[in-house]
Amino acid sequence: MKFSLIITVYNIDNYLEDCLNSVCEQDLPVNEYEVICIDDGSLDNSTNIIKKYQVQYSNIILISQQNKGVSSARNQGIAAASGEFIWFIDGDDMIAPNCIKELYETLCKDDLKILSFQYITVSEQFSYNHDMLPCSNQNGYVKTANTYVSSVWQKIFRRNFINKTFNEHLLYGEDDEFIFSLVLKEWPIREYQKTIYFYRQRRKSITHIHSNSINQIKLENTLWRIRHYLDNKGIFTQNASHEQLELINYYEYNLYAVMLINLGKLKPFCKQQRIYFHILKKLGVYPYPIQWKRMRINDNPILFKIKLRKFFTELIRLWLPVRAYFFIFNCFYYLYLSPSDSIGE
Repeated sequence: MKFSLIITVYNIDNYLEDCLNSVCEQDLPVNEYEVICIDDGSLDNSTNIIKKYQVQYSNIILISQQNKGVSSARNQGIAAASGEFIWFIDGDDMIAPNCIKELYETLCKDDLKILSFQYITVSEQFSYNHDMLPCSNQNGYVKTANTYVSSVWQKIFRRNFINKTFNEHLLYGEDDEFIFSLVLKEWPIREYQKTIYFYRQRRKSITHIHSNSINQIKLENTLWRIRHYLDNKGIFTQNASHEQLELINYYEYNLYAVMLINLGKLKPFCKQQRIYFHILKKLGVYPYPIQWKRMRINDNPILFKIKLRKFFTELIRLWLPVRAYFFIFNCFYYLYLSPSDSIGE
């Protein structure tokens, strides 16, 4: 078995057929790849849609479980997979038609453990059509990735390289927590230069819902990830190459940035915000992701330039209230402190 496509499904009957059509319209025989659908306790018609496709496609496997979350569903998929390579696909997204044969040949030719690829974002109303979703008109050459994307669906993994499972206690940021240590071992990874994934941006997904209860989940999950990272930082940095240290630097900074963004959604100077600041202070990362003590002249020039920018951002922060800093930091971060600045080829 060459490929295991693991599709997580939960109440997405409006989009599931698009996904299944895309994974079934491929250029490998059905006996050379499997489509494992994990139904995470759907209450709509998702299960019946999968069963309908099973009648026509013998390589579709349905695993049903009570609602335990996407991490649990993916772990079920890993346990059931028998393919040489694993590709995690969200059930409301799509992949390009007739792409996995060339992907497999690329992975085997270069003996890759991880391969990232290009993707585009599509609207909620987007519908699958094989004429509308070409792989690309360019050759599928491979180059060194110069950015770190924390989405698990944007990468293909060799199955025997996956030595961990998804944290089932995390509802937010579970992708990043899962793949960081895997990607770090192989960094810099390779990137396939074709658009082969179509990410559907839905307003009802947890990433795009903005409410007090969801923000609380994001704060708690991000705080757990910060603690986990700090506990394991020594392991990550031990014997790390220059490129790996740059990735670690970006990952750490991004963790604190995510915490800042979620804190910025709280009422300024409220009790809850003060509690989180106190926790971060005890962890040594208070009050914001940019710390004076990280400014060291003997760092390499690239990192020093980045830290110099952080230093000036910190100076601005001293005279601004939390909400204003949150806004300015977002603009500055996305315009000038993107991953491509932090991680070079």
